[in-house]
Amino acid sequence: MNKSNPALIQKRRDEIIEGAKRLYQSMPYCKITFRDVAEQLTVGRSSIYNYFHTMEEIFLGVLQKEYELWNQDILHILDEYETLDVDGYATALANTLASRETMLKLLAMNIYELENNSRKAYLVEFKKAFGSTIESISATLHRYFPKMDHTDRIHFIYLLYPYLMGVYNYTHVEPYQKEAMEQADVLYHAYTTEELVKSLIKRVLAPFQ
Repeated sequence: MNKSNPALIQKRRDEIIEGAKRLYQSMPYCKITFRDVAEQLTVGRSSIYNYFHTMEEIFLGVLQKEYELWNQDILHILDEYETLDVDGYATALANTLASRETMLKLLAMNIYELENNSRKAYLVEFKKAFGSTIESISATLHRYFPKMDHTDRIHFIYLLYPYLMGVYNYTHVEPYQKEAMEQADVLYHAYTTEELVKSLIKRVLAPFQ
């Protein structure tokens, strides 16, 4: 690996991350190997090891990119709307998550394992991307809901972020899973990502309209 060329290193890292993301759209995480990723890039496995030591590091990188893209969408809300009521804000924020299927799918996994099996430098970069979304959402709440104080905004974030870890499981149910729930007599209702997220946001923000 050419340590004297940071731009080239980042380019190679991004290529590996994008290759893994493509695989994840059609393969379960547990079955993706370094060889699979290498075949996406037509490079040897040893080349990937120059940039990532574990599969968890690769997918932590995928999740980091997803948070960065989500942050851009959140900031776009601030650019586009000077004012928003609860329904408008809930719709806008829920829509930013509708296109982040990969992010929500990864959040439905055991994120602890991704973080615990990644080197500290990679984890720090991920946390920066994660933290940026928190700052951006706080900025939207500060603008659109001035009745909220700092504690209220923290409360909102600590409701939203854990909630997002379960959204994918409730909005992407495979036929065999649905059949199993029907046979087990478990109540099931189909919701979209937008519907689930919007419902939570409207309930939490109702007192601050």
